[in-house]
Amino acid sequence: MDQRSVRDILAGKTYFIRTFGCQMNQHDSERVSGLLDSYGCLMALDPAHADIVVFMTCCVREAADTRLYGQCNSCKSLPPSPSGKRVVAVGGCIAQRDGEGLLTNVDNVNVIFGTHSIAHVAELIAEAFRDGKRHIRTNEHEDTDAMSMPWHRETQYHAWVPS
Repeated sequence: MDQRSVRDILAGKTYFIRTFGCQMNQHDSERVSGLLDSYGCLMALDPAHADIVVFMTCCVREAADTRLYGQCNSCKSLPPSPSGKRVVAVGGCIAQRDGEGLLTNVDNVNVIFGTHSIAHVAELIAEAFRDGKRHIRTNEHEDTDAMSMPWHRETQYHAWVPS
């Protein structure tokens, strides 16, 4: 899918990101947020007001799996999204580790992306809006320099950086 098509699909959509885990997950969340911003998406303060709900996960932190499944399942009871369709995405370590297994355990997840696929998350989400199918992208080498991607930080005085 080309950049223009992704922008046409995502422009004006709202998004919410919840991060479970380590500082690297926080950094990845900033990158996903910045990428969605660059396609014209708007941040929502609550998943109930979001067209796109992204869960960034960590398989190192204890109980992250349980929290992830609970949060994904809670999205089923949210009111309709502003656009009428909600895409739920799971990224990070758990997505990288479990991949398609998440589709079995969580039936309302539309997009799964691994730690090396963050640069493609907007395209995956746009595809899910366009065709209504589930999209997975894990276990590949990221071809985009993390520092060259846009980001959205909570404060200008604090940043998460990769080591």
